[in-house]
Amino acid sequence: MAIINVSAGQSIQQAINAAKNGDTIIVAPGVYRETLTISGKAITLASEFLTTGDSNAIMTTIIDGGGSLVDSDPDVVRFTDTVPAGAKLIGFTVRNGGDGIKVEGTKVDILNNYITNTIDGINYKLVSSGVSGGTARNNLIENNKDDGVDINQVADVVVEDNIIRKNGNDGIEVRMNSYTGTTVLNNIIRRNIISANNGDGIQLIDYPEFSQRYYRIENNLIEGNRDAGLGLMDNGDSSEDYRAASIPEPIDVIGNTFKNNNHGLTGGDNLVAINNIFINHTRIAMKGVDGNSIAAYNLFWNNGTNIQGSNVDTSTTIFADPLLSTSSELQTVSPAIDKGTAFFQWRGRTVLDLTSSSYNGSAPDLGAFESGTTSPQPQGSIGNRIWNDTDGDGIQDAEETGIANVSVKLLNLAQQILATKLTNTNGHYTFNNLSAGTYTVQVDSSTLPSGAQITSDPDATKDGQSVVSLATDETKVNIDFGYKFLPQPPQPKVIEVRVNSSSDDAEQRRTTGSMNLTSTDLELINDSVDQLVGLRFVGVNIPQGSKITNAYIQFKVDEIGSTATNLTIRGEDVDNALNFTTSKNNISSRVTTDASVVWNPVAWTTVGAAGINQRTANIASVIQEIVNRQGWSSGNSIATIISGTGKRTAESYDGDALGAPLLHVEFTPPESSII
Repeated sequence: MAIINVSAGQSIQQAINAAKNGDTIIVAPGVYRETLTISGKAITLASEFLTTGDSNAIMTTIIDGGGSLVDSDPDVVRFTDTVPAGAKLIGFTVRNGGDGIKVEGTKVDILNNYITNTIDGINYKLVSSGVSGGTARNNLIENNKDDGVDINQVADVVVEDNIIRKNGNDGIEVRMNSYTGTTVLNNIIRRNIISANNGDGIQLIDYPEFSQRYYRIENNLIEGNRDAGLGLMDNGDSSEDYRAASIPEPIDVIGNTFKNNNHGLTGGDNLVAINNIFINHTRIAMKGVDGNSIAAYNLFWNNGTNIQGSNVDTSTTIFADPLLSTSSELQTVSPAIDKGTAFFQWRGRTVLDLTSSSYNGSAPDLGAFESGTTSPQPQGSIGNRIWNDTDGDGIQDAEETGIANVSVKLLNLAQQILATKLTNTNGHYTFNNLSAGTYTVQVDSSTLPSGAQITSDPDATKDGQSVVSLATDETKVNIDFGYKFLPQPPQPKVIEVRVNSSSDDAEQRRTTGSMNLTSTDLELINDSVDQLVGLRFVGVNIPQGSKITNAYIQFKVDEIGSTATNLTIRGEDVDNALNFTTSKNNISSRVTTDASVVWNPVAWTTVGAAGINQRTANIASVIQEIVNRQGWSSGNSIATIISGTGKRTAESYDGDALGAPLLHVEFTPPESSII
């Protein structure tokens, strides 16, 4: 097994081509503007970090794919399914390409890399055969367009000790595609910091068939993600709607800290959640952990809603402030210390069995970090107030009130978020237990009330952030920000109205004009002969003259179908649509809008599905024409008429009242309107 050295200016790919199975390639610092493919041999490809341990080698040895973040960009580093297990990629900056590192049906260890500005940072995905996987450890994966780590199809992966943050979608996305093998695929996600991603921290996406998979999500800090900390979806749908999918595969969620996400943990029918902390979630900390699931030995604090629809052992559940430090560790008086369990069985399966040497004290602590020592906490503090500067003069007057529920972030010199606080009813915030050092206090402008314009900032630049230096145990509670509120135009609104009677969905035979108001389904369009389908939505609360920005009709699948289908959707051009009757031609006799929209639905493959594939194209133009009528009034009824060719079969009111067609409209009301 040889060592091949690559100097700056040489080609890494040429060295790969020359290497034999088992060889090691060591790359000198430099920017290598190429994309790499490894096939047919398991090699170690590394920067000088491998031999020196110097982390500067990671940041100065750069593989730059030269891409612009479009899907057609080649992957920066690609391992094909012809690579034997055991390949390694160690100590590089990987940037500017399609996927940063793609693993196609082989096992690769991805260690100590900085992966940024790609589409998916790491993508495990099959092309033809094999099992994708290996270990991804000690990587910094940030600012990628889609997911930090994307685990697809047949994969057996360990993702551990990484920082995965600020990615455009999920931190880690896992697709549980169809898998018929009998060997259990084990996916382990542990000891990572997963923060500030623009989707879920971790998202598991189920597919209809049960598969031999096991997920263990353990000792992670999952913080500040836009959607769920751990979100479970189904039917291949990745658009997070907090549905709390009933995934049947076993999932163990052990010793994590879920903090400052929108939701904490959503879903699972065979999920065990133990020894976790759930704190500061905007909406729901734990939702839909039901079926054969159990949640025990967890702590909840300061969440919009702590628990909804979940199987919780209340005797072991704590509702108290965990007293976390700015780095999310437990302070010495935390009620989470020694409150976990070292041994847990559920439904005949041993979920956790720790030796006493693996934790301090009489029992494991709750959350991601075991408390270590009883050394005193640092006593530095930064605060103070976000206020409503009503006269806009940048001076806090006695009568000017604070602004509540504004998110304020504390960042270190590397611009990593250390902590986030919400201002109280008086507009105050405080970061406690801070060591000496330099910090940045940053107001999250997205959490300010609409129309906020900054008038006062602690430093000279009115940008909503200020650099603060603390000496040991120093307190600075004069970091105040003032905002004045400007008048705002009406905000966008959303309404949804479902068909709610037999006379509000109807079918008319094209050949005879006969009407059917009580069918248990709606054929769009062919039911032995072509027909028209009418849908009426009662009580549509849109003011006359509103601007319609998006609209669609949501259907639910009654029967699967894949016949090519071409549909046209129009509205009834009246001020207030009447219900359908059994009179002949009661649909075709109605005057329709000039506006029409064509919809070519994809195949409907799952009975009961009601997702994006069952939504019509955008019918905003049709709804706009109706609400622009001089006689239209908010609360009137709207009818739509669907014609065309092909067949998709949806639920009707008489077949499934809760799954009947639903009109979804997004609109901006006129400035003079109040809803």
